[in-house]
Amino acid sequence: MNLIYGSPRTTKDIDFTTTLMPEGFADYFSTKLDHEMRTAAAWLGYVDLLTRVQSGEMRPPDLDFPWPTLRMRIGIARRGTHQNTLLDEGRAIEVLRIDVSFNEPVFEEEQVLLAEEEATILSYGIHELIAEKLRALIQQDVRDRQRGQDVYDIARLVKGTDLTHSDRKKVLDIFRKKAAARNLDVSQDTIMKEQIENNSRSRYETMALEPGGEDLDFDRDMAIVRAFYRSLPWA
Repeated sequence: MNLIYGSPRTTKDIDFTTTLMPEGFADYFSTKLDHEMRTAAAWLGYVDLLTRVQSGEMRPPDLDFPWPTLRMRIGIARRGTHQNTLLDEGRAIEVLRIDVSFNEPVFEEEQVLLAEEEATILSYGIHELIAEKLRALIQQDVRDRQRGQDVYDIARLVKGTDLTHSDRKKVLDIFRKKAAARNLDVSQDTIMKEQIENNSRSRYETMALEPGGEDLDFDRDMAIVRAFYRSLPWA
């Protein structure tokens, strides 16, 4: 959201989706990531920057679960400091969290050019991104999760993008496919469920207490999300 869509709010986690199978992935990815982070730090001239995978845990641990997620903690430290010692012990204070999702259906992706780095990455397209955040927002009613950040993100995407009828149809088509993949029964009125609002409000109000959260307004953003969701061409 911050890198591609200019959102002023950032989180301390990175979400990835992979088409690889979960078996054996954690060890492979940890080894690969440690090597590539060392290479990148040296290439960029950060000779005192140390990074290392601190932990990796599959959630849930049962690999028969259809949509497992690998949750990783990446430790960060300066060479020769106390933080360096903690990093070596697997107890880093400064950490970056990475979630890698498996078996997630992706219907729209785009290549994004990182101009300064002269590199490209694959990212969700705008329709895919909105649909995925709507799916997560709706599913919190089933999984008892708190998705306040998604309310903020969807409202910002809707306000900042000129979405035509065709765009809204694409969002709805992808959303319906994602909902079906998770066995979610959705309709034009699903967004109005009280539990979805309550769970979202709880996390959103925590965000409002954080630095830079003075301008956050849950009721305003939730109204935007509900109006957009109900405006999709359901008929």
